[in-house]
Amino acid sequence: MLNGNMSRVLDILKAGINSAEHQEFIQKLTAAQSGEAK
Repeated sequence: MLNGNMSRVLDILKAGINSAEHQEFIQKLTAAQSGEAK
């Protein structure tokens, strides 16, 4: 999967990190760490 395709892997990783779903996930993690979520 990674052989010779590291640029593509990083592009996909960046797209995932920048997605709305990832942002929502981070917000939930942050809330859980601060005791706001159950």
